[in-house]
Amino acid sequence: MKRMFWKQIFTGFLVMGWIMPADLHAEDPASGNIENLKPMVINSTRYFETLEGYAGSATVITREEIEKSGKPTVAELLRNYTSLEVVQTGPRGGSTTVFMRGANDDNTLVLIDGVQVNSNTLGSYNFANTTTDNVERIEILRGPQSTVWGADAVGGVINIITKKGKGGPSHFVSFEGGSFSTFTETAGSSGSKDNLDYSLSVSRTDSDGFSSVSGERFGATEDDGYQNLTLSGRMGYQLPGDGKIDLIGHYFKADLDIDNFQADNTPRQDRDESFNLSLPISKSIFPWWNVRFLPSYFYDVVKDAQATSESRIYNRNVTLDLQNSLYPTDYLTVVFGMEYQKLGGQNVLNGFDHDTHNNGYFLQTRFDYNNRIILNGGFRHDVNSEYEDSTTYKFEGAYRFLTTGSKIHAAYATG
Repeated sequence: MKRMFWKQIFTGFLVMGWIMPADLHAEDPASGNIENLKPMVINSTRYFETLEGYAGSATVITREEIEKSGKPTVAELLRNYTSLEVVQTGPRGGSTTVFMRGANDDNTLVLIDGVQVNSNTLGSYNFANTTTDNVERIEILRGPQSTVWGADAVGGVINIITKKGKGGPSHFVSFEGGSFSTFTETAGSSGSKDNLDYSLSVSRTDSDGFSSVSGERFGATEDDGYQNLTLSGRMGYQLPGDGKIDLIGHYFKADLDIDNFQADNTPRQDRDESFNLSLPISKSIFPWWNVRFLPSYFYDVVKDAQATSESRIYNRNVTLDLQNSLYPTDYLTVVFGMEYQKLGGQNVLNGFDHDTHNNGYFLQTRFDYNNRIILNGGFRHDVNSEYEDSTTYKFEGAYRFLTTGSKIHAAYATG
């Protein structure tokens, strides 16, 4: 059977009170039966808590919402959500960053399956070439998250999560066309069998684009074309018991026509090439103790696509993240662990080449009474090879009204 399977692959306020428990149910009109609603879990907080039980402000964009929107890129999708400002320079493929709640773009930490992908040389993340292909959901956490993810998360966190294969193997191919001679071809396959699951996707976009210069008197009025090749994949294996191991990878190569310094019509192309790979492993030691280890590697290079100059900027990250989650009672969760990062940046043109090492130690506690009274507290201590050691902390609480879903929330945090 496995051989056949492989053949088919191609806080609110700190409110204390006593309220009688109540469960959330949904009625199946066809059967008349009552069924429990399946809670939506947020991965980005390290607590793996439900969206309803999150004390702060959060949004989860589901796969259904992504498909319904018809947006080809994550940046275009994020424009529709509050507290986010998406800034793009020029036509498609131009530098695109996200500002959250007025914080700088380098204060919004971007994760892909928990892997930090912000540029080490610029601080922010360029969303220009990140497509919605093979994306299961996107989590948006507003407000400071430095006690969880470090100094880059002062404004908030955006976590892009890759689709997990479910059910029998299924395959698809799609073709799209639009203005400016834009064409996109996408193919993918996903499914699961026994302990295995997989999801694969490949897409290519070509566009003639339009000129980013307004008016012929400035010159350089030729169209600024764009090409993007994106590959995404996730393969998981269920270990004996409740353990899980996944291999997740993403790659894109994007070429963008840009105007040269002489402002004439001589073609010039910038290339952005990026790759990240992660191997999350999780296993319960005891029913009340879960361990998760996440090694990852991220690489990005921006260069002249014609290789006519030595202008190349490299970013590379190596991360080892170890997290312990303890559940001593039904109401209390304790999370602690450490994160090691080697962050490298290189500019070939001016000879800059440097690595920074950072060790982060974190402790988080969470009290949750039936998704109504929620109290969180924690701190993180970072030891950096370039800067002074720093300690950040955060306390928040929320009270949630089950009848309306409204929430009273208050928080105090350092970043």
